[in-house]
Amino acid sequence: MEIKYTKKFLKKFKKLKSSEKAQVYKTEQLFKENLKHPSLRLHRITNDLYNLWSISVNMKIRILVYEENNFLNVIFLDIGGHEIY
Repeated sequence: MEIKYTKKFLKKFKKLKSSEKAQVYKTEQLFKENLKHPSLRLHRITNDLYNLWSISVNMKIRILVYEENNFLNVIFLDIGGHEIY
């Protein structure tokens, strides 16, 4: 799996607390190893035009994900609360 990051994602990521950044790194590693892991709470965002998904970092922070080729190519679009949808 190859993960790329939008400028928007990186900008918001930089603003997170160091403890939240550590959680994001852990979540990303788990996502790479087993995207079906229950703690990720991976679910599709209803959208007919794009393959948008959400994964949970914790109960507050989500990552908005675009996928292609059955998750071989992934872009982390945004990070934040439910407002990112």
